[in-house]
Amino acid sequence: MELLRKKTFVTTRYMSFFHGLFFCCFFLYIWLFGDTRLIYHAFGQFVDYPAFFTGWNFLITALDHPGGIVEYVTGFLSQFYYYPLGGAIVITVVISLTCFATAILVSFAGFNSPAWVIGYTPAIFFLAMHNQGGHPLAVFVALLINLWVLVVYEKIRLQSFASRCCFFSVMFVLLYFVTGACAFLFGILAAGYELFIRRRLLSGGLYILLTGLLPLAAGWCFDIRPMDIYLHLLPFDPRFSLDTKTAARALYISILCILLAVFACQFFFSQKTSGKKSKKTPANTEKIRLRRLIGPLVVILAAIVTVFLSTGIEKQRLQANFYSSNGMWTELLEYANRFPVVSHDPEGNHNIIQALHHTGKLGSDLFRYPQFKEGMFLPPRGGENVRGYRRGISFIRLSLLLGRVNVAEKEAYEMLENSGEYPELLWDLAIINIAKGQPETARVFLEVLSRDLIHGKKAKSTLKRLVDDPGLDNDEEIIRLRSVMLKKDVTENQHLETVMPDLLEVNPHNKIAFEYLMVYYLKSKQVDKIAENMYRFRDFGYEKIPRHFEEAILLHLGKTGERLKSHGWKIDSQTYKTGDQFMAALKLNPADRPSSARNLAPDFGNTYFFYYMFSQAGAGL
Repeated sequence: MELLRKKTFVTTRYMSFFHGLFFCCFFLYIWLFGDTRLIYHAFGQFVDYPAFFTGWNFLITALDHPGGIVEYVTGFLSQFYYYPLGGAIVITVVISLTCFATAILVSFAGFNSPAWVIGYTPAIFFLAMHNQGGHPLAVFVALLINLWVLVVYEKIRLQSFASRCCFFSVMFVLLYFVTGACAFLFGILAAGYELFIRRRLLSGGLYILLTGLLPLAAGWCFDIRPMDIYLHLLPFDPRFSLDTKTAARALYISILCILLAVFACQFFFSQKTSGKKSKKTPANTEKIRLRRLIGPLVVILAAIVTVFLSTGIEKQRLQANFYSSNGMWTELLEYANRFPVVSHDPEGNHNIIQALHHTGKLGSDLFRYPQFKEGMFLPPRGGENVRGYRRGISFIRLSLLLGRVNVAEKEAYEMLENSGEYPELLWDLAIINIAKGQPETARVFLEVLSRDLIHGKKAKSTLKRLVDDPGLDNDEEIIRLRSVMLKKDVTENQHLETVMPDLLEVNPHNKIAFEYLMVYYLKSKQVDKIAENMYRFRDFGYEKIPRHFEEAILLHLGKTGERLKSHGWKIDSQTYKTGDQFMAALKLNPADRPSSARNLAPDFGNTYFFYYMFSQAGAGL
C-alpha cells in the first residue's frame, strides 16, 4: 500500500509538471509567434468586432439578452489582444482552465491516466483556429463557464431527486442567461452524467426534457426569435461569421462526444466488473487497456486537426492587411515579395498599389504584381458583413487620402448604422467633421470613443485640444485634408477619369490623385493620355519619368509614328533596349498565340509592354 501511494504521488507530480510545461510552451508560442495584434487588427474586418466600452450604459445593454454577459466579458478580454504579452496571458489562462475542467470531468468518470491527454483537446482546437487568423475567445469563454459549472454540479452530488432537479434548473437558467445557447452543452452533459455515471434514468431523462423546454420560457421572457433561442452564440448559427466556424463546431462536437463516450465507457465497464474481485495488477484491467488506447488516439487526432485546420493563407493576408492599415508600406512590399499570394486578390492589389505610391515605386514596379479591375478602388460594400466592413474601411481611407471627404463621410455614416460603433469609424468621422469645420459633431464621436480601452486615450487628448483650438488648425493631417478636400458633391461610384482631374483642380500638387489617374490610363491602355501628361511629371517632384510611363510613351510613339514631345525629359536608354527586345521576341511569339504569354513572361512579365499585349501582370515572376 505504501508503495502504491508513492507511485501515485510520483505520477501526480509528473503529470502536474508536464501540464505546467505544456502551458508554458503554449504561452510562449502565442506571445512570440501568435502575435495577438493581428487578431486585434482583424476585429471588425476578418471577424466580428468584440465591442467593449466603459460605463454603465454599455453594461446594461449587455444584460438585456441571454449571452450578453459572455459577449461583455469577451469584449473586455479581447482588448488585451492589442498587447502581445497581455493577449498571450488572457489566452493561456482561458485555455488552461478549459483544459483543466475537461480533464477533471474525465477523471470523475474514473479514467485518471488519459484525463490530461484528453484535456488538451481544447488547446489543440484553439491553436488551429488561432493559426487561421480567427478569434475564438467567445467560443472558449462560453465553453469554460459551462464545463466548470458541470464540475461544480458533479462535485456537489445531491442525493434527493427534487433537490437535484431544482439545482439543475437554476444552474441551467443562469447559464442560459450568461452563455446563451451554449448552455445546452451543460444540459446534455449533466444528463449524460446522471444516466451513465449515477445510473439515474429518471433524472437524466428529465434533464434532457428541461434542456429543451427551459430556453423556450427564456425566449418568451426576452422576446427572442426561435433561431436565437437555440443557436445564439453557438458556432452552428448560420449567421456566425467566425472564419474558423468549422473548427469551432468540431470543438463543441468533440468535447460533447468525448465526455459522453467517457461516461458511457465507465457505465459499461463498471457493469462488467461489478461483483468481481479486481486484480492487483493494473495491466490486466480493461480500464488500463482503454487508457493505452485513448492516449495515442487523442494525440494522433490532435495532430491531424492541427495540420488540417491550421492553414496559412488567411493569416498571410491578415499580416499584409495589418501592414497596410498601419502604414508599414516597405514591410508590406517585402512581405508580398516573400508571399505572393497576398497580392492575388483585389484587396491585396489595392494595398500593393497604395504601398507602391507611398514608397515612390508606383510607376516603376506596378506590373510586378497581378492587377485586378477593383484593385485601385475597392467597392465600399460587397460580400458578407465582415468582408464588407473591411472593404468599407479601405474605401474610406483611400477617399480621405485623395480628398473625397464627402464620399468618405457618407460611407462612414452608413457603416456606422449597419456595423456598429467601431473605433475606426468613430475616429474617421471625428476627423472628417473637424476638417469640415464641425467640431461639435466631432465631439460626439470622440466622447463615445473616449470610453474605448485602447483608443480612449487618443480621443481624450483630441477632446482637450479641441477646447483650445476648435479647428485643430495646427494639426498636420487636418491641414493636409483641407488642402486636398473636394468640396462639391460627387457620387461614390463616379468614374475615376472624372474624379481625379477635379481633385487636381482643387490642389494641382495632389500627387496621389495624379498617380492614380496615370495608373488608370495605364491599366485602360490609354497610352496617348500618358504622353499628353508627360509635362506634368516635373510638378510632382519626379527626377525622371518612371519606367512604366516611359514604356507607355514608347508604345504610343510606335503606334502613332509621332515625334516625341519630350518637354525636357529624356527616356532612359534601358527602356529603349527593353522595348526593342520585347518587339523582337513578340515577332517570334505573336500575341494571338496561346503559348506566347507563357514564353515571354520570364523575361518581360514585369513590364508594361507585356501587360499592354497580354493584359497580364506579374506573370512568370
